Amino acid sequence: MYLAHVVAPETVVTYEVRDDFAAIARKNFERFGIQNVRLEVRDIYEGVGENGLDAVFLDLTEPWRVVPHLLEALKTGGMLVSYSPSINQSRQLFDVLEGGYMHETFECILRNWKPDKMSPDTRMIGHTGFITAARKVC
Repeated sequence: MYLAHVVAPETVVTYEVRDDFAAIARKNFERFGIQNVRLEVRDIYEGVGENGLDAVFLDLTEPWRVVPHLLEALKTGGMLVSYSPSINQSRQLFDVLEGGYMHETFECILRNWKPDKMSPDTRMIGHTGFITAARKVC
């Protein structure tokens, strides 16, 4: 819904492999009056049914499997952004992006700070994740 707001009046195309999750998403779009989203029930690992995309955002267990489909779907200069919970997943994505994309990966982590001492909290129960941002160059 956030992306739909950012790109309005352009359209966001989203894929969901599960019918039940797609139904929940559709209800949420209706509930909040989001009209510029087209939701497709399909497996993105089997292909991307779009061409000339400006950007692709992935939150998948195996994002590297989508990259070959993006050769036709993503515009030259288009962006691929992928979230992965493990650096091993990010590494596999990194390997398939070599040669056709400029890319970087960074870690997303929340760390609390003690404002009275201006130092980080030394105890942390946290969860990290990794964002890979890539621009298609050829």
